[in-house]
Amino acid sequence: MTEIDPGPITLREEERSSLHRSVDPSVAIDDKHVTTRRKVVYDFDYEDPRLRMEGFVVDYFSWRIAESGGDWYDQPEQGETQPEYKIVRKVCQIFERRFQEEIRRCAAPLIESPSQTFQKYCTVVEKFINTANQSDGVMSYGRLIGLLAFSGYLAAMLANTGHRHEISQVSLYTSKYIQSRINATWADEHLSWADFMETSKASLLEREAQQNSDGHLARWGIVAAAVVGVMVSVSLLLNKRH
Repeated sequence: MTEIDPGPITLREEERSSLHRSVDPSVAIDDKHVTTRRKVVYDFDYEDPRLRMEGFVVDYFSWRIAESGGDWYDQPEQGETQPEYKIVRKVCQIFERRFQEEIRRCAAPLIESPSQTFQKYCTVVEKFINTANQSDGVMSYGRLIGLLAFSGYLAAMLANTGHRHEISQVSLYTSKYIQSRINATWADEHLSWADFMETSKASLLEREAQQNSDGHLARWGIVAAAVVGVMVSVSLLLNKRH
């Protein structure tokens, strides 16, 4: 991350007049000088506070809970809805529809014992990264969507069964876990939110063209399916232990 501060710049009269005719919001002008406000340039787009995982998780949880007719009373305050949030909603919705039975099976053991929901959820999340055909620990797009879709569904079920106090815990843990894996792996794997958006839009367009009601996420759907499989296995195992 680099801060750029060019300092004051003296302009000739004709240059100052030109600037007054076309003023950039980041430029401040007085009679003698023009100064630019400090701009922060990030080495990777996931370092931008606008694209921190907490915002994605809160947005998706609140949207998913509202879609199911529930309320998240202690929801953290949200800022402006980002374009990336809307794409994540669409892709997660397709994912949930495609794997709805698996997601329900995975969530059921976690909801049956409300006092243990969060503890079990943390165990599922820690195990889900161990999917086939992927480098250990990489937060791939498929893994990200799989985990977010599952946790959003779980949050909606908690809201509708009177266990809203668990939602904030699940939200915070999910956002911190995903962000930590993004920070640790995306640079080496050449992943980014810009690339995620491009990949998602291409998949959505392909799905629309093929009119595939089951959802066409070909570029990372196989990995996402593997994520669901691991989640189901772990949650069922946890249920047998308690």
